[in-house]
Amino acid sequence: MKRLLNLTTKRVTIDTLTLLLLTNLPLTDSHAGGTQLPGYVGGVSVRAEKGVYPSPGSWLVTVGIYAVSTVGTIGYTWWTAREECKQPNGSYTIIYQWNAPSGAANYSSTQYYSAGTHYYRCSSTRRLSSLGNHDFKQSADIWRPYLGWSELK
Repeated sequence: MKRLLNLTTKRVTIDTLTLLLLTNLPLTDSHAGGTQLPGYVGGVSVRAEKGVYPSPGSWLVTVGIYAVSTVGTIGYTWWTAREECKQPNGSYTIIYQWNAPSGAANYSSTQYYSAGTHYYRCSSTRRLSSLGNHDFKQSADIWRPYLGWSELK
């Protein structure tokens, strides 16, 4: 019995270390990343996330909305992906913008996630962004935080 317990403990330790290593590896390059904002709606702990993950030739934008237990509405009211090119004077000009057609949500759920791939349009230094308002509703309580994340590439 003791040997079985030791084998189980070793297996859990190895699985945990493997998971930690895999989740901490960059998906595409060292500039990939995102941000998150924790909050509460109707007494339920929730989290809003945005991410930008550049890779050669394209970039991925993400929106994630999560709750620890079921909430009435979980999603976003608007979401935009934007590419801006650096100009000689140091300012950035928007050269591409994708807007989600409308808000999106799941009802009586604990999560909503979406991602989209876009292709580069400028050859100079670029700023890539995932921007928008999240949408949490539980009974009469509503929380719609703005959250954005940008990466220089």
